[in-house]
Amino acid sequence: MQNIEECRISSIQNGLIQVLINILNNSRDVLLPIEIKEDIIDKIFEPYFIIKHKFGGTSIGLYMSKEIVEKHLNGRLHITNDIYIFEKEE
Repeated sequence: MQNIEECRISSIQNGLIQVLINILNNSRDVLLPIEIKEDIIDKIFEPYFIIKHKFGGTSIGLYMSKEIVEKHLNGRLHITNDIYIFEKEE
């Protein structure tokens, strides 16, 4: 793991903000008891694919985020199902 102290980004501001908000909202939702199984990871960026029906998701956010990142921000958006254990530095 690498600590990043300063980072400058030159990009389309509104698109980048929309993507970041959407990823943060989805990250928050994952803290709820929803299991992302390996067989659905490949579908997560498809339009109208949803795993959180009872939470009222629109199912379009991650698809649109991927479109914005790849078509307008010259980047790549992907997902992995990894476990990370945070160890606080003292």
